[in-house]
Formats: sequence, structure tokens, C-alpha cells
Amino acid sequence: YLGSVILFLLFLLTSPGFSFLECTDSTHHMVGLSGVPLCLRPSIIQTEIHSVKWKMKLLSLPGIYVILTWKNSTGLKYEALALKHFNKTLDFQIEDLTLLIKVAKPEDSGHYQLEVTKESGEVFTVQFKVFVFDHVEQPLLQGQWKALDERKCQVTLYCLVSRDSNVSYTWYRSNELIPTLRNITYLELQIDANDLHIYSCNVSNPVSWASHTLNLSQGCLHVLLRPRFLTFLVIVMILVTLFLVTLICFCVWKRKRKQSQTSPQALLTIYEDVIDPQMRRNEHALWRMAIQSRETKRNGHLSFQSYPPPSPISFLHQFPSSDHRGKWGRRRDSTV
Repeated sequence: YLGSVILFLLFLLTSPGFSFLECTDSTHHMVGLSGVPLCLRPSIIQTEIHSVKWKMKLLSLPGIYVILTWKNSTGLKYEALALKHFNKTLDFQIEDLTLLIKVAKPEDSGHYQLEVTKESGEVFTVQFKVFVFDHVEQPLLQGQWKALDERKCQVTLYCLVSRDSNVSYTWYRSNELIPTLRNITYLELQIDANDLHIYSCNVSNPVSWASHTLNLSQGCLHVLLRPRFLTFLVIVMILVTLFLVTLICFCVWKRKRKQSQTSPQALLTIYEDVIDPQMRRNEHALWRMAIQSRETKRNGHLSFQSYPPPSPISFLHQFPSSDHRGKWGRRRDSTV
């Protein structure tokens, strides 16, 4: 398609209605590029001219306005509205009656008329139909993919370009033109993920063009692999969760097993040791034996005196713990 575009540009450059930097003869149509000079020159030069008048009817302004007037007796005069619109970028050449717009703009598009009055009173008019276009900017080609099955995808392509007025859209598959019914900015199609698909969007106007190319195979493969990846991720998360639950249950079971194998008396606190009934009976017996032994050594005979059994709290102060009973008894024997 690049060759066809080049041929189109060459046709414009060689046509009598096209102008870039040099003026060319034109009697009907003129196509210009924004930002470059635009020459409006009649193909037939008149002689014995009495007066010249350039008029315009712009697409951006209503009505017909006079641009300039030249008379053989008074010379050249620009109209105020024309000077304001063209921002002092006009130039008139009396030798060939050319009107030069030094910096053309899309707002300059419209109908221009040259009116020549000869000394004999005869009037000649030349019409110019002018179109000024902006340079086409680089388009942006975007795609949206949707998986249809394990191999096929549905793709919607969007061709986006700024300043998209007066532009044409053309679609290509590799180097093959895709026929469309109208000038559309999007394209819907179905592709196979295993095939190579290179699509291009070409945006053009009569004076410039630009294109963007996109490989659709990679995007289709990405869409097809996404559900598989999500399934794999869910399976991994489930397995990790089961492993953590199993590990927690095993740790709890192991801890309870250790607690069940430990001696109950070894796990008792001092308070539990005192208030336990069996332990209290044992402590009372030891208390009576200690008192009897002390009285026997003091009087040389046994004396059975009754002493009230100590309370659990007082006994706790005298016997700090069951682990120290033997030491306490030995200390008592040594003092006596």
C-alpha cells in the first residue's frame, strides 16, 4: 500500500491544482498543506488591465468578502477583514495577478474569485476552489481480545488519531487491503492464535498520510493462556491452605500429647499443692510426726498433745513447697 500512496502523492504534486512551496497554474482546484505557502495564480495573463479584485467566500465565515483591490490609477489596497483573517500573510504579484498566502491554514479553505476588468470594460473571472488540510498525525492502533475457544480469539481494533476531520481510514492485513463498506475507525474480526496476523491502519487525507501496525497473535495467545494461569493459581492457593491447616493441626496434637504424658503432680502449682485433699492429709501427718519428735527429745518420753492442724495458708508459709520438705525437716532436727 506504500507504493499506491506514493503514486497518489506524485499525482498531486504534478497536478495543476497542487502547491507546496512553488506556485503552479490553477483555474479550478487547489489542495494545500497547512503551514506552507499557497499560490493562487490564473493560467491566462490578461493585458491592458484597468483594475483587479480578489474575493473570497470561506467555509469558516458566512458571506463574500473582498480581499484586495488594485487599480491602474491608485495602486494596491488590502481590506481590513482580509488583513485580520490572514494575519498579514498575504502577498499580491501584479505581474501575473497571483495571490500568495504565505502560511496557509485549514480555515482558509473556500472559494476564491479573481475579477479582472480591462481598459475596454470587459470583465474576466477565474474561480478557485481551495482546500487546506492539516498534516495527518501518527494514529494509535489498539486492540481488545476475547477468547472464543482454545485456539480462536475475537479481536476489535480501534484506530485513533487526533484532528480526525477530513481523513480516510484504510485497513490492511499484511499487504492485503481489507474491503470495508464505509470509512470506519474500528474493525472486528476472528483470528487463529497459531497464525501470524499483522494488521495496519492507514489514515490519510489528500496531502499526507500515516499508519500504525499491530501484531495480533501475541495478544491472542495472552488471552488464551490467562484462564489456564488463573486455574493454576487457584490450585496452588488451595494446596498451600491445606498444607498450613495440616501443619497447625499437627502442632496442636503434638502439644496436647506432651501435656498428657507429663506427671500431674509435677504440674501442680503451690496453691494447687496446698488445697489438694490427698496432699493436705499427707501434710497433716507429717506435721504431727514432727511435733511428736520434738516433744520426745525435749522431755525424754512421748507426749501426745493435740495440736490443731495448720491451715493451708499457714502451712504454705512454713513449708514453701513440697520440694523443700526434706530440707526443712533436716534443719529442724539440726537445731534441736
